[in-house]
Amino acid sequence: MRDYTITGNPSGFPQTFGLTPGKIESDKNIFFFPTIGLKRGIADNMAIALSIYGNGGMNTDYPAPTFYESSSPNTGVNIEQMFANLSYAIEVTKGHSLGIAAMFGWQRFAAKGLVAFSPFSSDPANLSGNSWSTSTGFGFKVGYQGMLTEWLSVGAAYQSKMNMSEFERYAGLFAEKGDFDIPASWAAGIAVSPTKD
Repeated sequence: MRDYTITGNPSGFPQTFGLTPGKIESDKNIFFFPTIGLKRGIADNMAIALSIYGNGGMNTDYPAPTFYESSSPNTGVNIEQMFANLSYAIEVTKGHSLGIAAMFGWQRFAAKGLVAFSPFSSDPANLSGNSWSTSTGFGFKVGYQGMLTEWLSVGAAYQSKMNMSEFERYAGLFAEKGDFDIPASWAAGIAVSPTKD
């Protein structure tokens, strides 16, 4: 549930502009994350898998011309991402497994109500209100999962940076002419089983 509140005129310096006062709530508050997966064993200690999953929840659609734009009654941005992982995993010794995945990423982005920023953009024609712009890229992921004792398991994974193609329709909004790469990330965790059940 996103909203913003503006009181008074928070701008007014030379070469700046004010904001539309009031409390405005975003019309978009529910997001779906489609996910599908398939795993197949290829040996007693090996398996392959395909998983497809989405990222989202970053959509805002404020029913107001926040920056006094006459060409759009709404202000907002939206980015959606979809990933496909083709994975291979092997249990190298009992209770200890390694995995690697090739990743394909697809994303799309749209923005509206930002024309007021045109004087500050390197490409004003590709800044706002240009419908969807798409981008693709590749990366990889590696991981480990192991049982250290009967009651303690650990796991860790690393995902490489995904160099994505540019959002060409928003080359004036993002740095490096529409570049929006997905950064590298890592995760680690433990699982504790106090009893056998």
